Amino acid sequence: MLRLWIALTMIVGMVGCGALASAEVIYSNDFENPVDNEWSVTTRCHTPGGSRPATWFLGGHKSGYELGFDADTVSLSLGDIGIHSWIEINFDLFIINSWDGNGNGSQGPDYWRFGVAGQPLLLDTTFSMVGFPQAYPGNVGSSHPYLTGALEVQSLGMNFPNTFGDSVYRITRRFAHSASSIQFNFAGAVDEPNGQNETWGIDNVVLEADIVPEPSSVLAFLTGIGGIAGGLLRRRH
Repeated sequence: MLRLWIALTMIVGMVGCGALASAEVIYSNDFENPVDNEWSVTTRCHTPGGSRPATWFLGGHKSGYELGFDADTVSLSLGDIGIHSWIEINFDLFIINSWDGNGNGSQGPDYWRFGVAGQPLLLDTTFSMVGFPQAYPGNVGSSHPYLTGALEVQSLGMNFPNTFGDSVYRITRRFAHSASSIQFNFAGAVDEPNGQNETWGIDNVVLEADIVPEPSSVLAFLTGIGGIAGGLLRRRH
């Protein structure tokens, strides 16, 4: 009987502490289909294809080229997330053409930032495609060789209107969060915002959170445990 009591006490304690929470995907988008209005901009672009197969991604049409965003801010807004204590975001960031990284005094710097509205930035950095140092994988103020941390280089086939090409970075951030809604802001701040020379896009966005089951689910769980406990007690008699 003592062992049964201890086990039940542990289970109740786990429920009270949120130990029944599990990581769940709360949003995902590979942009292969038209984009809904959770995004502030819904324009998609299509890569020509290189070592990575041709793919759709989130990016604006500029000056007749399908090259992505430049000095733009794009937002993702979600609601009704459920009870949780953290969120993790993962996405592919496409850096396209002549990004100057930290710059050389006459060119650049070219910044890229993202974060949750009203909170400190999750990433505030620079990227380089032309040989200048870049801040990534650190924040502004850091200096690393260009293309440091790139998942892929020259894989998208984005070699127009010049030959600087493209790079892909896999960005992952986990942070404390408990509100029922969230807004992410993604922004470029490049020194050539003409839609041709320095652009960016987003693909393969996945958000996870440690969602706590609804009270009805917890009640069903406890009811099941109660049934097991009752069966054990009957066996003892």
